Amino acid sequence: MKEIPKGKTIVVAFSGGESSAKALELVLKKYKETHKIIVCFCNTGEEDEETFIFSKKIAEYFNIEVIWLEYESERGFNIVDFETAYRITDWEEENEYPNHPFHKWVKDYGLPQYPERTCTREMKERTITRYLSSIKEFPRFCTRVVGIRFDEIAKRKPDKNQYYPLILEGVTKPYLNRYFEYEMPFRLQLPSYLGNCGACISKSLRNLCTIARERPRKFKFFKFLSDKYGEGKHTFYNKFKTVDDIFEMAKDESIKSAKDNRFNLAHQQDLFFDSELDSEGACGGVCEAFS
Repeated sequence: MKEIPKGKTIVVAFSGGESSAKALELVLKKYKETHKIIVCFCNTGEEDEETFIFSKKIAEYFNIEVIWLEYESERGFNIVDFETAYRITDWEEENEYPNHPFHKWVKDYGLPQYPERTCTREMKERTITRYLSSIKEFPRFCTRVVGIRFDEIAKRKPDKNQYYPLILEGVTKPYLNRYFEYEMPFRLQLPSYLGNCGACISKSLRNLCTIARERPRKFKFFKFLSDKYGEGKHTFYNKFKTVDDIFEMAKDESIKSAKDNRFNLAHQQDLFFDSELDSEGACGGVCEAFS
């Protein structure tokens, strides 16, 4: 789809990441004056505080409303904002995360497993669909914007009925890095290997090992899910790895830590790519809805 037809409502599933933010900017620049645009950000409960801050700044910078949504039990949703969005607290940890959107989803659907993005489907895609229905928008008649970059086509299968502004504009990761480094007054203050949901099932094993070394608390909630619903043996990750397996792998000094590629400003081939350690799941280590 090279042009969004007139009269179509545009839905931007803003992930809270930089690719998604650039896709949003391109859509606003081209269609803000002619189309109704609805922007949604879904909090899974595992987002980093920096993602919240970046999402808030993006809304303010572009002077738009971003609808913050969270999955609710039994296929429902809640509308929240920067102040009321779910965050993990000591009380939540001590009481088995009773209000955690991801935990509510697991109770309804069971544990996720690589590479199936059932978590993205329910907590993001269908949560947005439920919200659209609640405001009398017909989801199937809306045009959905997806922030897949031009250099990600090889591992994705674009839908001809969706709109991919980054592909149409040839936006790659180095281009995006240059844009946020030199043209924007702020950027997402997270290493690239963290992305959405620190212990995401679709992250590469190298990224997971790096997070286990640097931010082990990111696995605490997933470890809780594994112990409570999977008898401590649930294989969330690639190569049928459990949370404990990842921490064992992280002890192996021969596995180099992942690089923060936010500052890769040129097209450079990664000479250290390893198909076993660096392959990612269907969502490429991030959580782009409708992709």
